[in-house]
Amino acid sequence: MKVAQSVRRAITAVEREPVPLFWGPLKSTDGRPCLPNLSQWRPGDIVLFSGNLGKFPDVTAEAITVFQRNRTKLDPTHLAWVHASVYLGDGVCVESLHNGGPQVILNAMRDRLANSQVRVRRLLRDRAGRRWTAALGRRVAYAALTHLGLSYPGVFDLPQGAAAGPAGQREAVYCSEMCNIAIEMARGPNIASEMGMDPLPAVMSASTLLTDIQVEWRAAEVS
Repeated sequence: MKVAQSVRRAITAVEREPVPLFWGPLKSTDGRPCLPNLSQWRPGDIVLFSGNLGKFPDVTAEAITVFQRNRTKLDPTHLAWVHASVYLGDGVCVESLHNGGPQVILNAMRDRLANSQVRVRRLLRDRAGRRWTAALGRRVAYAALTHLGLSYPGVFDLPQGAAAGPAGQREAVYCSEMCNIAIEMARGPNIASEMGMDPLPAVMSASTLLTDIQVEWRAAEVS
């Protein structure tokens, strides 16, 4: 119950931000405004994003893709995912951004969803082999919240070896590293260590310890 209350309080805090939590339609399919199927996303889900799909090249995303290819040798379908966050609910996530200063923040995902491809993944089982439950997801969400205010490491200043440093004892975390640690803190597996790789977004994409949650864009009513 305490975990669920902590996640709910965090979402309520985001509701007070200038950016509305319950944002309007984002995309159009056949000329119709649409919204993603957020009602099927659960706290603790891992949300992966591609680079910005705008008319200008996303230089940062391109650099991360190259970096991931050199570090993991994974298939290009996984390398395309360059950012990861932990979903809290109601369109809000916890993510680590490279913008200087304390950068593990709560964020309403409207702009990122509007400008990127998105993939949602969910932990299959905890470390003991028990199947996913909503309680496990909430533990992942709460663990992610404990990282709020931490800084982002230097660009591509990644630990040597899979998820170097004990969970919950780092002063700076990058996006998918925070996801990996949150899952481990919630008594889930260490995704990166299981694959023998660094905890990069591409590794979150490739892991068989996570399953895909179908993302659907549905027609939305415009008032």
